[in-house]
Amino acid sequence: MNLAELQATFLRGVRDPGGEAGHAAEALVVSSGPGLVTYSGAYWTRLLEAARELFPVTRATAGDEVFDALVSDYLQAHPPAGTNLTHLGADLAEHLGRTRPRNEDWAELLEELVVFEQAVLEVFDGPGEEERSLLAPEALARFTPESWLAAVLVPVPSLRLLRFRHRVSEHWLRVRAGGEATPTEEHLAPSEEYLTLTRQDYRVRRQVLPAASWPVLSALVDGRSVGDALSELRFDDHPELDLETAVGEWFRSWCAAGFFLDVSET
Repeated sequence: MNLAELQATFLRGVRDPGGEAGHAAEALVVSSGPGLVTYSGAYWTRLLEAARELFPVTRATAGDEVFDALVSDYLQAHPPAGTNLTHLGADLAEHLGRTRPRNEDWAELLEELVVFEQAVLEVFDGPGEEERSLLAPEALARFTPESWLAAVLVPVPSLRLLRFRHRVSEHWLRVRAGGEATPTEEHLAPSEEYLTLTRQDYRVRRQVLPAASWPVLSALVDGRSVGDALSELRFDDHPELDLETAVGEWFRSWCAAGFFLDVSET
């Protein structure tokens, strides 16, 4: 048995000390004490501690007891595959979606909080725009109306679009600022929230989007032309807006917020 095989056998035993893998790994532990169980307990405890640090608002909202139970169940089903604990909860939201009570707004809010906190971790840990030249709003002025419709915008690598059924980021900001973690009726009530996350100056930046702009920006991020993206607009759904004016403001604000690296004409 080489070193890699030895390590793999030991890890399987640590994860399941009472099972077949545990019996195989027990022979690797030289100890007069409780043996493999000691390592196993420390392993799961450290993973739970890491999850508490990675999802502080989810933990505060759920309460320690509920959070620990949810995460322990998740970790048993999805033990980490690598050493980077940033990805420890990558499948936690999906797991909660399968196992949480149905028709419970608090449970759905917890699931969406996990999605938001995991996205913040991934954006912070991923590539940022600190050394990149970003597309300035003034660069759009060179386009004619016809060439603009054919243009394709290149998004920055860190740009993440998020859509929730609750006001997740508002609740998250309140708790992070030291506010009450128990969700208010306002936060539990369905109220769609559209967000972007980017990383600039080594900080994750959040921006709330108008609902009408969401399908347009989503299409642009998918690599579609400006004309194709604008075809996603449903004018009848937003009679309160002067969409011609609003669209221009959206593009200028997106460039000013650093959403795009470049623009090309196809």
